[in-house]
Amino acid sequence: MYLYFILATLWVLPLTAIGVEYRRRTCPLLELVGKWFLFCGVGVRLSVAGLSQILNPGFTAAMLHLEAGAHVIVQELGFTNLLLGGIALASLFQPSYRVLATGGAGFMGFAGFLHLSRLSPETTRNETLALFSDLWIFAVAMVYLGYRIVKKWRGSANS
Repeated sequence: MYLYFILATLWVLPLTAIGVEYRRRTCPLLELVGKWFLFCGVGVRLSVAGLSQILNPGFTAAMLHLEAGAHVIVQELGFTNLLLGGIALASLFQPSYRVLATGGAGFMGFAGFLHLSRLSPETTRNETLALFSDLWIFAVAMVYLGYRIVKKWRGSANS
C-alpha cells in the first residue's frame, strides 16, 4: 500500500493535474510544477505521514528499526509533518504560500539524506522508497524555488 501511495503522490496525481491545467495554459509550466508537486508531494504526503505517525507510531518505528520506547518521538515527528504538510496543502489555495511550502520539501530532503546515510542490507523496502521519494520531491521543489528566485530577481531588475 505504501508503494502505491508514494507513486500516487509523487507521480500520478501531480503529473495528471499538471497535464490538465497545462492544456488550459493558465500559467507557466514551472508554476504548475510547483503548485502540484508541493500540494501532492509535500502537502498530501506529509499530512498523511503525520497523521499516521501520530495515530500509529509503530509503522515508522518499525521502518527505522526503533524500539517501542521511541513512539513518543515518532509522534512528535508526526506533528512536524502535519504542520509542514498543512502549509503545502494551503498553498494550493494561497499561491503566496508556495515558497514557504518548499520548507517542507527541504525537511524531506534532509530526511532523504539521513535515509541515504543509513543504507545497509537491513534497510527495508519502505525506507528505500522514503529515501528516493524524499530526495525526488526535494529536487523538484528546489528547481521550483530557483525558478521563483530568478523570476523575482528579474522582476525587481526591471523596476
